[in-house]
Amino acid sequence: MIRVIYPERITLSDWADNLLADYYFEDLPKLQDENKWQEWAARVAGTGSFLAASVPSPISKDTDIKFKKWEDWAKTVYIIMSNEYNK
Repeated sequence: MIRVIYPERITLSDWADNLLADYYFEDLPKLQDENKWQEWAARVAGTGSFLAASVPSPISKDTDIKFKKWEDWAKTVYIIMSNEYNK
């Protein structure tokens, strides 16, 4: 069973690296620039298991920002992916 690390008391870079390690079988991009986390997260949300579980992109199609803080988006990912694997 794969679990996403809860994004508390952890840096964005560490959380993103753990996500890549835990989902090594996905073609997830590496976070290169923390200032562009929303673009990175949008790519994650559109990939494999995350897409299938309906993880939301932090940016909507009209480029409005849905999540201003990475922690809020990451907590949503945590909840969705935890529920996905507990079915």
